Amino acid sequence: MVFVAVSLSVLVALVLSILVALILPILVALVLPILVALVLPVLVALVLAVLVALALVVLVAVILLALVVVLPVLLALVVVLPVLLALTVVLPVLLALALAVFVTVVLVVLTVVLVTLPVLVTLALMVDLFPLALTVDLFPFALVVVLAVVVTLAPMVLVTVFIAVVLVLVVVIAIALYTSLS
Repeated sequence: MVFVAVSLSVLVALVLSILVALILPILVALVLPILVALVLPVLVALVLAVLVALALVVLVAVILLALVVVLPVLLALVVVLPVLLALTVVLPVLLALALAVFVTVVLVVLTVVLVTLPVLVTLALMVDLFPLALTVDLFPFALVVVLAVVVTLAPMVLVTVFIAVVLVLVVVIAIALYTSLS
């Protein structure tokens, strides 16, 4: 009786191990791609949504900071600047340089925000269009990559040009004020 019980248990274990060895790879091969196809885009979309939300929060914070800090400073400069200009000649040049540095810092922060948002939007577009590009044609995917590069570089170029123009204008105004007062 004991021999039959041990033989049956060994036979059941052997059959189960053969079934697991045969069925488990098939189940993994069938179920894993389905899970990856269903779960991965959702996870990527959630991560991108969180990153876009964080970028928008940073943008709103920068705008509020600009309204709370920059506006009073600029108003104070507009009110105090004529008095300070009458006091000395060197001070306007220093104020212009300080204002240029302040504008540069604000624009660098805005550049980071303006560069982060297009990159996140481009990544979202690439994730959405990548299966389409693989099934239909590579042209839409190549177009998305080119658009990604353009959208990413355009704000940096524009903000850099704007910073250069502002700095040149500030220096020109400072030199004009300096020469008019001397």
